Amino acid sequence: MINVWRVGSHWGEEGGSIPDIFKRYGIAFAGDDAQDQMGQVKVDDIVAITHGQPIIGVGRVSRVGRLSEFGLENFEYFGDITALVLSPLFWKDEEDQWLDYGGQGKQFHQAHGHYEEEIIKIYDKLNRQNQKDKMKDEIEALLKANKQIVLTGAPGTGKTFLAKEVAAHLLACQNVEELNQDKCKERYGFVQFHPAYDYTDFVEGLKPVPGEKDQIVFELRPGIFMDFCEAARKRKEQACVFVIDEINRADLSRVFGELFFALEPNYRGEKGKVLMQYASLRKAKHLDPLFYVPENVFIIGTMNDIDRSVMSMDFALRRRFVWYEIEANVPRFNAVMNGVLSDKPELLAEAKERYEKLNDAIGDKKGPGEGLGPAYKIGPAYFLNYFRNSEKWNTDDQKDIWDNLWRRHLEPLIREYVRGMPDEEARLEKFKNAYMKQPTTTQS
Repeated sequence: MINVWRVGSHWGEEGGSIPDIFKRYGIAFAGDDAQDQMGQVKVDDIVAITHGQPIIGVGRVSRVGRLSEFGLENFEYFGDITALVLSPLFWKDEEDQWLDYGGQGKQFHQAHGHYEEEIIKIYDKLNRQNQKDKMKDEIEALLKANKQIVLTGAPGTGKTFLAKEVAAHLLACQNVEELNQDKCKERYGFVQFHPAYDYTDFVEGLKPVPGEKDQIVFELRPGIFMDFCEAARKRKEQACVFVIDEINRADLSRVFGELFFALEPNYRGEKGKVLMQYASLRKAKHLDPLFYVPENVFIIGTMNDIDRSVMSMDFALRRRFVWYEIEANVPRFNAVMNGVLSDKPELLAEAKERYEKLNDAIGDKKGPGEGLGPAYKIGPAYFLNYFRNSEKWNTDDQKDIWDNLWRRHLEPLIREYVRGMPDEEARLEKFKNAYMKQPTTTQS
């Protein structure tokens, strides 16, 4: 069980500003008067730091001990008192609307009731955003270093939206919606691959166009990616981002052709020029027979791990992309569901519990009706889409809420997972019982 604690910061400032010490070192002084409660503090407990009554920061306990154990000689003034190391630590901005911690109490004491609930809400909200920002920062760093990345993971983990968020941040757009507005649309491209997609769609090829006397003739026309690269060359100092959704659903060797070489990070720009497939036609039209991918072009692909076409991806293309897995775990649930059901915390907690139990069962490969493995876990987008549409679930009957989510959204997907597998019905029953929080029955 996680406990919530309050630490005051209004005393002892003759030896230095305690709020500043909190911010610089992540250390909260509990003081010796808290010794009777210190034995109850555990790693991962939540701590609210107050300056007077206002809460100025919240963090999570990562270590408990005496100040001398932390090697911080600068704080000898305070003596060898009990202290907590907090991480991560979030601080109140001027525009944040946090509660004040009313009433009187010891310098260090456990928070209860309304204060406990509100402090947890503050921490959870900030931590969800922190996890989301951390993931985007990691992806962006990999993208800048490698020029192209593929986001992989289970269905419903929000890979496509995350790719757009990274693109928006890299292009200095305020949000995803701005990607298709004047400020960003010239530097942003998006395409969803499918089995019929090929080189002529992506790079260039002969396309039917109207000719004289209502005839159809074929002309060499650029594909969507060539057009994008031509536009990017005019914006050398600005990043341009091209998102390829469901990248593994097309025959990638057929789509990229000779651009395999031009995609190499070390061969971007004119030093990576390649002779095009339609070089002779390009010469006839007084076009350069050579083509290159500009250095300011970044590519983000997305794909589901369980798609049957994954194994058919060309190894030469695999090594040109860096791979980043988006896991179907609780932090991802928190990030995707951020802001959803904020007025119904009990319902959100129930959704998270069922999500976690279902995915534990899917990932478990032991026992009757064994699981399928981590790649088959359910992403939180299935819960997001359900609860975002109030018409589907807004009812006083809790049983109907969870039954409808299972029947309409989760069961059809999972049934496809197990179709044709040994013990198909036993597997499905195991997953349903886990989601419904019921014991699994074993078949004789």
